[in-house]
Amino acid sequence: MLFVSLIISAALLQAPVPAEDPRIETKEYTEEESAEIIAAFNSARGEQNECLFGFINDYKRDVYNYCVANDLSEGKKFGCERMMGFGLHEGVLEAGLEKCDIDLKSTEAE
Repeated sequence: MLFVSLIISAALLQAPVPAEDPRIETKEYTEEESAEIIAAFNSARGEQNECLFGFINDYKRDVYNYCVANDLSEGKKFGCERMMGFGLHEGVLEAGLEKCDIDLKSTEAE
């Protein structure tokens, strides 16, 4: 398991480190807005789905690399990995939807 983590970490570090903090700030969403974002994300298919997961993977890689380069783990074990994983929230999903040109209104829950 540790070997797999080291391989993943090495692969992530091969990408350039973002000059600015890439983390997307958490915003307050109503329950309806949150549900709409999640429904749109979950309903993506084909090229839209590939685009979204590419965005998420790039985002996680950039957050991880920025964290490591700037020593933001605060000495916590797997601190940057946790930041990378727990940093996914509706704001990140919304940014992915926007980047991949997915309209929220067309995917509203019925």
